[in-house]
Amino acid sequence: MDRLWQRHIAVTIGTRGGEAVKFDGLRIIFQVEKTSESTANTAKISVYNLSGKGRALVEKEKAIVILEVGYGDSIEQLFYGDVTRAYISRQGPDWVTTMECGDGSQALRSVHIDKSYAPGTDLKQVIRDVAQSIVDKGEVVMGSLLGIESDKAQGGISLSGRSKTILDELTAKQGLEWSVQDNVLQILPKNQDSGLQAVLLTPETGLVGSPVKREVEGGLGVEFKALIQPRLVPGRLVRIESREVEGDYKLVEVKFAGDTHADAFYAAAKAVAL
Repeated sequence: MDRLWQRHIAVTIGTRGGEAVKFDGLRIIFQVEKTSESTANTAKISVYNLSGKGRALVEKEKAIVILEVGYGDSIEQLFYGDVTRAYISRQGPDWVTTMECGDGSQALRSVHIDKSYAPGTDLKQVIRDVAQSIVDKGEVVMGSLLGIESDKAQGGISLSGRSKTILDELTAKQGLEWSVQDNVLQILPKNQDSGLQAVLLTPETGLVGSPVKREVEGGLGVEFKALIQPRLVPGRLVRIESREVEGDYKLVEVKFAGDTHADAFYAAAKAVAL
């Protein structure tokens, strides 16, 4: 990204499979937290003086929100999730609509699977089936499924329960991690990145201050601060080039904070060396 000024934030509010309206030019404040874990990523988004149409959409069943950020005329999706709670407050002359959101939260909370398999079934297929149940019933998109090993089950397998819990157990046995990132389900080996092009971070491309090497998830890692870039997603590789730190690291946690009318517009991240 060559131009990291003229910050731009927009919010789209709607319902899954229904009407959606984009709001631009209003004051928007947000905090977004993303991790490589299977719990839902979260966002808290406040929009000042949202129209009556927008407030009505927020209160609908299966309401969703899309947060886009960027610079100048170029913006990209930073967060996509379900509205889990919304409320309106008065701050001086302004009415502020605040939305608390979870990325794939309805799918992770409510989708169940009941399925049996004969002896000799490949566990690779079982894992894929559980992931597919979340996609089919939870309105989540299937992403990269990497590193799943073939292993024939010795006996029959019977699955019954919440798909998230079962997928947690199955992936842990193979040393895998899975998560939902911007409504996309991904499975990765813990020691492998998503395969997307690495995000280059230097003082010229948004790196702020000095990265710090420290233990992250039990291994050598780094913590750093940067100007917001939507491509900073858990599972993706970052290439850091600074006087203090140089190397490739896999993102495991990113916290974003932004405000159209204040200084906040940063990402604080943790990444682990591969």
